Amino acid sequence: MKATFAMLAVSLLVFPGGRASADQAGRKHAENELHALPAVRVTVGLRDADIIGSDNRALQAAVDYVGNLGGGVVEVGPGEFLMRDSLHLRSRVTVRGAGERTVLKKDREHRSALAADGDFGEAAITVKQTNGFAIGGGVYVASKSQRNFHGVCATVLNGRGNYFTLTRAMNADIMVSDGGFAATAFPVISGYNLQEARVESLSVDGNRSENPTKVDGCRTAGIFLYRGDNCVISNCVVRDYNGDGISFQQSNDVKVDRCIVERCAGFGLHPGSGSQRPSVTNCRAVGNGDDGFFFCWRVRGGVAEGNWLEDNGGYGMSIGHKDSDNFVRRNTIVRNKRGGVYWRAEAEAMAAHRVTFEHNIIRDNEGWGLFVDGATDGTIIRHNTIEDSGDGRQKTGIRVGRQAGRVTLEQNTVKAARDVQDDRARLPAEIEASRAEPRFWLENMLVHHRYTWDEAATVLGWSVEETKAKAAALDISPESKPSANMGGKVRALPYPGGRHPRIGFLDGAVDPQRGTKVSLLPPWKDGGYVVLDLPEAIFSNLGLTYLAHTHIPTIWSSQGVTITNVDWTRGADGSLRSEWRLPNGIAFGAVVTPIADGADCELWLRNGTKSKLTEMRTQVCLMLKGAPGFTEQSQAGKEYAKPLAVATASGARRHVLLAFERCGRAWGNPPCPCIHSDPVLPDAAPGERVSVRGKLRFYEGADLDGAKKRLLAELEVHGN
Repeated sequence: MKATFAMLAVSLLVFPGGRASADQAGRKHAENELHALPAVRVTVGLRDADIIGSDNRALQAAVDYVGNLGGGVVEVGPGEFLMRDSLHLRSRVTVRGAGERTVLKKDREHRSALAADGDFGEAAITVKQTNGFAIGGGVYVASKSQRNFHGVCATVLNGRGNYFTLTRAMNADIMVSDGGFAATAFPVISGYNLQEARVESLSVDGNRSENPTKVDGCRTAGIFLYRGDNCVISNCVVRDYNGDGISFQQSNDVKVDRCIVERCAGFGLHPGSGSQRPSVTNCRAVGNGDDGFFFCWRVRGGVAEGNWLEDNGGYGMSIGHKDSDNFVRRNTIVRNKRGGVYWRAEAEAMAAHRVTFEHNIIRDNEGWGLFVDGATDGTIIRHNTIEDSGDGRQKTGIRVGRQAGRVTLEQNTVKAARDVQDDRARLPAEIEASRAEPRFWLENMLVHHRYTWDEAATVLGWSVEETKAKAAALDISPESKPSANMGGKVRALPYPGGRHPRIGFLDGAVDPQRGTKVSLLPPWKDGGYVVLDLPEAIFSNLGLTYLAHTHIPTIWSSQGVTITNVDWTRGADGSLRSEWRLPNGIAFGAVVTPIADGADCELWLRNGTKSKLTEMRTQVCLMLKGAPGFTEQSQAGKEYAKPLAVATASGARRHVLLAFERCGRAWGNPPCPCIHSDPVLPDAAPGERVSVRGKLRFYEGADLDGAKKRLLAELEVHGN
């Protein structure tokens, strides 16, 4: 058998690329069917096989040999094969195991911080600890911010000391300062830039207990394809992978059939970005950490049929960004922890349109069975059974979001405390509040914020003509000049909404609530306004407890509960106060008191639950879109030294300073652009009220250091 292995290895050298004997294979129009489908067959096993071995090298030798001859079958016998790198698939090669008796087990992970930056385009890494990094082994390179498609999976080709060359280059700058690392994490089976490969009848053991780094499905999974067209994955099992179970990215016409994905840390089944016409049928995704079935971005023309999605940590199924013209039928979706099936909150151009959802069983999921969110249109929901079996978990059968377009509901059997909740029939709270005080809001929008008529009409829910008529009746005009600051104070106004307070990263703040946002008008001429989001978010030991827009799931959205906007209460002294009450008894709010050069702030929370609240991180965001000179989408002119965040106008000695006590992080997000001083609230016992103070200051002049010192002295934190 060793001689056989050597003979195959020599064959790889004699026929590089397989062209000597397979020049017709893979052609669209081969000379005849024998040329088109080479019948090469090689067996691999622990014994009694053409190639004898127990790790990825034996499997890879067989796959490469058959691939170089134009295609065929690699049959893998029973036994456990230790995977120190991916099994790299080849076009027109079928890898066929002996069912669950053939196990490809991921080797234990080794990980090291990078000792030098991995530059974009550099096919090499320099690590601090070399233990476990070996030539021929697989590796994953990423950092805190550069993951997903920006990370890279590769094979180590060579090395000297702590420097290793790789088969693939960096997709981004992987910086030491950003926590850059390398780990021996990789897909157990992967295929890049190939066609008509097949994986059949085998099992993948992700060995999660010895692989602590969770990796995402954009670059890795138990079984992973990238640009793998017309490939088939059938009768396979993936268990305990620290990432997605089965993921394919930018891969067209992929078929996944009769596969099982269990106890993986990420998504179970992940038809990935740009994958057209996928077919995922008769599969089981059970007990995975995130969604059982995740339609990623731009997945179109697909079929999800006959699948069983149960007890997953996310949604049973979610569908969203440009995922249009898909068919979901005859699936069973039960007891998933965030909800049954979620159409994600996307704007109209990015929403999932014309999805047909039929003949499915949706039972006992958390909060709701189906939630059609976002500006989705042309959705058909028919002939489904959507029920709560009696434990009260699936409180709402079908929920239709406020922005949704046409949704057809036909012959569904629904059993829930509330069969259908259609938010489209409701007038949004912001519109009701704006119509109740048209004088205040029209002056706020047209005079102080210089809204267009279209923007003002959006806030009031009227036509432009109706809005103009109302403004004329109240003698309010966009040409009116703002009055002077009240009593020498900076003007603080409730932000009207209707105009997004960010320039960029809009998909990270869909449908922002205005009730946490205050506009502060700088004291200098033509200063525009900045928008303080107080708070943008509150995290606690319960999870994401409040978020002032739609982006990632909160503890409420996962239950199908909507937190309705609450506007600010205006004081005679120009101050603004807010108070929000959450369904579990938690109340929170803020006070913004304007002064001559800015505003003093308080953020508070009262624990109305029966348990202690801990780990209460918040986000306080100051958005700069409306302030001339501060709109550059970069870190230029920004300074961060906890608790202080500072933005400086381009070409002027104008500065905005923000600081909160108990600051956990001072930072900024250039695409918005914005700056943050994010306080951590003290732990709160049941019934206890806790709070933090903050300061916002406008300063025009050359002594910025002096302005910083004065603010910190006022806050009495002195470098905290």
